[in-house]
Amino acid sequence: MNLVQRIRAVFELKPASAHELIGIQYVRGLAALMVVLNHVSAMMAEAKYFGRHPFGGVLETGGVGVDLFFTLSGFIIVYIAVDASWAPTMGAWVFFKRRFARIVPFLWVAILGDAALRALGRGYVPWLDYLRAFTFWPFGEVEPGQVWTLRHEFLFYSVFALTFLSGRRWLLAAWALSPLALAAFQRLFGPYIGLGPDVAFFLFNPIDLLFGLGVAFGLYYVRRRAAWPQAAWAAPATVAGAVAVFSLALALNYQRDIPWQVIVLGLVCCATLAAACATRPPTGFIGDLGRRLGDASYCIYLTHTAFISAALGLASRHATGLPDAVVIAATFVIAAAGGLVLHYLAERPIVGWSQRLVFPRRIEGR
Repeated sequence: MNLVQRIRAVFELKPASAHELIGIQYVRGLAALMVVLNHVSAMMAEAKYFGRHPFGGVLETGGVGVDLFFTLSGFIIVYIAVDASWAPTMGAWVFFKRRFARIVPFLWVAILGDAALRALGRGYVPWLDYLRAFTFWPFGEVEPGQVWTLRHEFLFYSVFALTFLSGRRWLLAAWALSPLALAAFQRLFGPYIGLGPDVAFFLFNPIDLLFGLGVAFGLYYVRRRAAWPQAAWAAPATVAGAVAVFSLALALNYQRDIPWQVIVLGLVCCATLAAACATRPPTGFIGDLGRRLGDASYCIYLTHTAFISAALGLASRHATGLPDAVVIAATFVIAAAGGLVLHYLAERPIVGWSQRLVFPRRIEGR
């Protein structure tokens, strides 16, 4: 195999499996790109770069891509772990091992890489923040900052495994709805309860409602998957759904600690997932790009801030006269493309290695 063939093999787009939902890959990619857009705008406003919010900070609404991810996670976990009769297809221990192999080893590599880049670039590393991220410590600041979402992801995985996969479905429903009870309690008796505000807000955060909505839609879908339509309009509708999520968050001035806003936004996220599940297999460049971005969404999410920092650092020193739109577009492309390349060069090999280590036989799905 010559060099060109080796490069092609590394960046090969694997054929879609019968189990893969193409439209869900599109949603993953769209959610990651929304978060990238948010951080490009927010980091431009830092004094060390440009010190201003482009377009009045509107693009920072892209942070709602995280909420789309949370809803998507609830759906995906049901899809991979529950059959059409709502019976678990795996035990809690197998589920935990699959989640660990898929997420944790590459996360650790990304954290160490980010710490190394900070040490080289700034000469100072907030080791405690990195240690919290490395261990999923539920309180305090973490670095990279976006790892805060993985805390909640693993809380959801733990609750799902210990409830639904262990025959206690009602406990999962109770946990998903618990933020409503906590909000009512705090309205009546004040913000503090016996567990302490930090513990309570972590365990019963309003974003748990998003996981719950994703689970509910997932259960609805797996029961009706055989009859789910496949339509030409579904892919455009999926993109329109992501735009609707962004627009609704902008219109609401969305706050994740307001339960009714979380529920309304989560319902729009579920509608987006419904369209995604009806998406036909892709054809052509756009379809392939959508799948690639979906495959790389986790890598893009974990690494994009490093690429943004490098791009904005160069632009703020050597291209201060460029229009904001050009800086945003160029930085956005660099961050997305950088994460995409790292997916093939680092994430995919690391995940493959960790899955082979945990499971001698190759496992399918994510």
